[in-house]
Amino acid sequence: MNIENLDQRRFTARDVREVVGVSYKTLSDWDSKGALATRRSKEAGWRRFRARDLFALMVQVEIRSRFGVPIERLRWIRSVMERRGADHLRHVMEMASNGFQMLLWTDLKGNFIVDADDEIALMVRRGVLPSRTTPDAAIVVSLNPLADRLLEVLGLPPAGDAAAQLKAVLDEAAAGHDKRAKGR
Repeated sequence: MNIENLDQRRFTARDVREVVGVSYKTLSDWDSKGALATRRSKEAGWRRFRARDLFALMVQVEIRSRFGVPIERLRWIRSVMERRGADHLRHVMEMASNGFQMLLWTDLKGNFIVDADDEIALMVRRGVLPSRTTPDAAIVVSLNPLADRLLEVLGLPPAGDAAAQLKAVLDEAAAGHDKRAKGR
């Protein structure tokens, strides 16, 4: 598996509990309050998660544990991370593979910025973003460790390991080439 087909795998609530470190009770509570990014399977109604859903949940858990943010505000984080066309996990992975330290800066109300640390620092220095980081003003979360933890569970090299990422892509392409060659 590489970053190109990252979202093909689906995860269960059990996987989420193990990867993210939240209990079934917490998952159910967050689900009932709209803070959980999830899909339900048609057959049994079980929750199913994509890798980007796990990443969004990891971000929410990090924010809640570090800043004590209420679930209602976490619901907003979920909604931003689920917007059509948004793939924050892929963005963080691509940028980290090029050596960038990725941060999330948010005021938990209307501003949600995922960018490289130097870009966010520049915005703070220029006064575009407030420098105070508290839940009342804004918070900053480092995203590379969260993405790397998720990638480890998926059996992929850390996002910052560009050489290993390239090797994984090349290995997968070579395996596909070998299968096609045998089919001739």
